[in-house]
Amino acid sequence: MSTVQLRPLSFGEVLDGAFTLYRRHFATFFVTALLPQLPVILIWIAYIAVAGGKLDSALQTAFTFGALPFVWLGAVLIDGALVQQSSAAYLGAPVTRRDGYALAFRRFFPMLATAILYWVAVFVGYMFFIVPGVLMMIMFFASSQVTALEGTWGPQALSRSHTLADGAWGRIFALGLVLWLIVYMPVIATGVGVSVAGPGYFATMGKVASSPVFTAGTQIVGALVKALITPLLTLGMTLQYFDRRVRSEGLDLEMSAPSMAMA
Repeated sequence: MSTVQLRPLSFGEVLDGAFTLYRRHFATFFVTALLPQLPVILIWIAYIAVAGGKLDSALQTAFTFGALPFVWLGAVLIDGALVQQSSAAYLGAPVTRRDGYALAFRRFFPMLATAILYWVAVFVGYMFFIVPGVLMMIMFFASSQVTALEGTWGPQALSRSHTLADGAWGRIFALGLVLWLIVYMPVIATGVGVSVAGPGYFATMGKVASSPVFTAGTQIVGALVKALITPLLTLGMTLQYFDRRVRSEGLDLEMSAPSMAMA
């Protein structure tokens, strides 16, 4: 197993490192993020068959709620697996779906508990005029990494992430914002193009949107887009996690790499 010389990373190095590692292991990351979403994709394919070409709002609602548990549980598996793979990629260890899923399943319930606490905190924060919610996201930026790689979960994981974020709030916010803009810019551009297209386009799309195929297709495309962009976001925050550990804790430059890659 190879090791790396852990060191502080500049803002640009975190971004460049995330893109470089994603390109290097694209197929592994993409498939890892896609497989847990297959139940959701199959549910919406079944919706097309059951709907029979007629849009039924009650049926659509039933399928939407039926898919939600698979969406949430799949997200936890994806998060755990991608954190492990991101860590392995950065530390020079083999990057495999088997290792990613092995950690994700082994620490599924701690990851789930931490994720619930994280999103409750963020939601409550957003209820108070958005800014507190953004601050919660900054403070708890590494809660998934702490749970997956260190085994600390729940409130302790949030507290640990808060400690790592201390002194770097602006940098963490900027990194998250830049990554968000990069991955969602095509979506934003598409929305602008639609608005420029005018009323005729909307009238046409209104008819298309009344089709069950369109409704299901939107959900399926959403799953594919999620599989495409989530690894990059996870890589960015995982590299930021290592950077914060090096800067704030003097993370052992030689001996920590093999052990953390196999956590």
